[in-house]
Amino acid sequence: MVLAALVAATQVAAFALSFSVVTTLEDAVAGLPVSLAVLSSYDGTTYAMFAAELAAGIVTIVWLWRSRTFAEHAAPGWHHARPRTWVWLGWMLPVVAFWFPYQVVRDVRAATLRGNRPGLAPWWAAWIVAAIASQLSGRALSSGEPDLWSALPVLDGIGATAFVAAAVLWARIVREVAAGQRAAVAAATQPSPGS
Repeated sequence: MVLAALVAATQVAAFALSFSVVTTLEDAVAGLPVSLAVLSSYDGTTYAMFAAELAAGIVTIVWLWRSRTFAEHAAPGWHHARPRTWVWLGWMLPVVAFWFPYQVVRDVRAATLRGNRPGLAPWWAAWIVAAIASQLSGRALSSGEPDLWSALPVLDGIGATAFVAAAVLWARIVREVAAGQRAAVAAATQPSPGS
């Protein structure tokens, strides 16, 4: 949850800097003197975001793997839409990354909480919007087209909003699953009546 919040915070910082980045790039194209400090700060934020996303991705996948293993033991008959290997591969492979991770999280949550509960679609939609906005932002900045540069604050703003929403919703999901795991352990360790 902390790493998800860090990813969101770096995206918010990139959004805040994006207005100055566009102005600096436009001034440079116009031949005006510019300071590269804004561009360096934006690049630093981008690198920090990549590092935070990588760390968050690794921690999330490890947590999901362990939570999936727990769910399989706690609810052995529960049907999971994807085999356990998709806990890892689902996030990494193109195309299937748009829905396999959602299915993995949905099934782990449902097996742990012993039932289907609504509420994952907003998290997943926010995550997809954030990922797409982030990719488009990077392409706009590296395009060399001043007309596309002006889209940078819009794309970074959409990405920041979506990352914040996804982080908040992810924290709720993690807390729900963790509470379900604790409840399952408590129920399993309770002595049976009359013993």
